[in-house]
Amino acid sequence: VETFDGRANPLPHVSQEVEAVANTIGDNVQVLYSANATVSSLKQMSMSGELARFEVVHFATHAITEAAAPMLSRVLLADDDLTVVDILELKMKARLVTLSSCQAAVSEAKAGDEMMTLARAFFYAGAQRLN
Repeated sequence: VETFDGRANPLPHVSQEVEAVANTIGDNVQVLYSANATVSSLKQMSMSGELARFEVVHFATHAITEAAAPMLSRVLLADDDLTVVDILELKMKARLVTLSSCQAAVSEAKAGDEMMTLARAFFYAGAQRLN
């Protein structure tokens, strides 16, 4: 059970979710779980081109939406928070990115604003579909 260094409550059933997703996908699976699911490892995979090789990317973690400052919305990983700004810098070609978390697509729209959500950031990073 991940503790998120006190940033959020543990998610007790994530290990079963990760196992089920990995078994469903089958071959060519790389699991980054618990202490291995870090912002630094994801950024390194993006820089090396490895992240762009995956057709499916599944995040099973907390997401926090900052309605007043959408660029600070984030996905919690083991070492740090993956912010919208970080996501925009990723290079991916996934046909599907799943954000298995609460608040992943929430944002506050004001007149003249485009909604910047975590989902939209993944589209800009190269994801074809989000769930």
